[in-house]
Amino acid sequence: NDSGSSSEETTNQRYNSNDAFFLCRCARCQFTIRSNSIDYSAVLSSLVWLYICKDMSLPLPAGESVDEQLRKLFRILPVVRCYQPIDLIGLLMYKHQCYFITHLVYVFSD
Repeated sequence: NDSGSSSEETTNQRYNSNDAFFLCRCARCQFTIRSNSIDYSAVLSSLVWLYICKDMSLPLPAGESVDEQLRKLFRILPVVRCYQPIDLIGLLMYKHQCYFITHLVYVFSD
C-alpha cells in the first residue's frame, strides 16, 4: 500500500527512533530543534494559572508581573510547538500536549 509507506517515510523524516529525539523546525527562522523532554503538563499548568491570575488581576507571589511570566512562557513556544507523536511521549503526556494546544488557542483568542 503506497499510502502506508508514504506515511512511514514522513514520520521517519521527523522522528529518529535510534536516539529518541523529535526533530522540527522553528517557524520563524527554520532552525532545526531537537527535543525529547518537553513537560507539557508543566507548560499547561503555567499557562492556565498565569491566564487566571491575569484575568483576575492577582499578583504572583514571586514578585514578577504576570505579563512578564507570560512573555517568558511565550518565548519557549517555538520549542513547545514541536508537537510529538503519542508513541514517543506516551498517552498521558500526549493528552497534556493536546490540552496545552487547546488552552493556547483560547488564551490567544481572548
